[in-house]
Amino acid sequence: MQIYIDKRSEKFDELGLNNNVELCWLFSKSKSQFRFRGKSSIDLSKENLRHWDQLSDKTKAMWNWPRPGASFNYEHINEISVNLNKELSQNFAILKIDISHVDQLVIHKPVHIRRRWIRKKEWIEERINP
Repeated sequence: MQIYIDKRSEKFDELGLNNNVELCWLFSKSKSQFRFRGKSSIDLSKENLRHWDQLSDKTKAMWNWPRPGASFNYEHINEISVNLNKELSQNFAILKIDISHVDQLVIHKPVHIRRRWIRKKEWIEERINP
């Protein structure tokens, strides 16, 4: 799995200290939640430019905004621009995740359905209690 991250964010520094990650997605229409667990690595290679070039201009502009997690200043709201960054932003990086564990919860009446997949050499699926 690959996720785009801002190198100015706290998580960027934290991942340098501990590369274990867990991500959670909820698909509201299907009432299904997935948790992905694995080890991460930060990719700062030239491959990032290919990913950057595929982003919309509006998405690229996010890497020009103020630092993630900093206090929001209402007085500068109009200064948060959509400056287009045609060149690869120095704040852009790719987080690559080697997934080893997937957990799914399907919210279903009267009993939720839960299963997990664990990768040893191959993926093993197991139904578990919700």
